Amino acid sequence: MKRLLLAILLLVSSKGWCASSNTGIGFGSSVLNNSRNFYFQSANAYSQVPGHLFTTTCVQAAVSARNSVCQLVNPSGSSVVMVVNTFRCWLGTAGLAQLTVNNTARTTLIGGGTPLNLGGGGTSSGQVYQDTIASLGTALSTYNVGTTPASGVMAVGQYIVLGAGSGLEVEVQTVNIQLNCEFYWYERPPA
Repeated sequence: MKRLLLAILLLVSSKGWCASSNTGIGFGSSVLNNSRNFYFQSANAYSQVPGHLFTTTCVQAAVSARNSVCQLVNPSGSSVVMVVNTFRCWLGTAGLAQLTVNNTARTTLIGGGTPLNLGGGGTSSGQVYQDTIASLGTALSTYNVGTTPASGVMAVGQYIVLGAGSGLEVEVQTVNIQLNCEFYWYERPPA
């Protein structure tokens, strides 16, 4: 028995195997069979996962009689799919902000994303814009946002996927309030 356990341990440690919770590998549950199955997959530490993680901060100053906006856009003709997983916003004065879909790039380009991959980079296809608007778009969701970065973390539960030519923006619902947002997204080749 000890030899069998040692052999399994050596096999696992020498090949870099790990348990996976990926449903494509076989971990999962079923209403018919309420059990969990664990499978092993190779986890080669030297293979690179295709895609990159990026972040960018947007700061839109308060403008009289205008709503502040920060926008993340995957430009038309982009060769990647952007997967937004978190955005963190805070305001000059506590209030409400809303998440809105807008596929038209706003006025002022801040730039692309800063890579967050350790030891690697890549160039971001995603672009972040700032602007002010006279009227709000249709809200997907609304958030109470405070005046500190920790007060406005808005994790996206199932991720938001932006294909080429699509955009997502945060709009302040009250005029004349500064908006600060950090967007975190992942870019990968289309499936």
